Amino acid sequence: MPEDYLRLEALLKAVGLPCAENEWNTRPTGAYITYALEFEAGADYGDDRKVARAWAGSVDLYAEKKRGGTDQRGAGYVQLIEAALTECCGGCWQMETKGTWERETGLFHYEWSFEVES
Repeated sequence: MPEDYLRLEALLKAVGLPCAENEWNTRPTGAYITYALEFEAGADYGDDRKVARAWAGSVDLYAEKKRGGTDQRGAGYVQLIEAALTECCGGCWQMETKGTWERETGLFHYEWSFEVES
């Protein structure tokens, strides 16, 4: 598992919302976060072997409020997640979905994609 991904995982859990890797079978009520490494995004080869690889993944926030809600410290969940992505992935992330209302969950959905090296 890439070290930067493990750091990102720890920072996402520190946000203070229910948080799980690779989705849940049943979703909790209220705001929550999911995250996953999804596929190998690329690799560098040398001396007939892989010498470096990059992994692509995503983070999803489901929040009750349009702006992503706030934690107990007053910080917005969107800002906390983006700070975690910046710390662990540098500039290798982007927001894919911003505050789309989902009828089936009754929550606003935010999605980011990211890339980490191993």
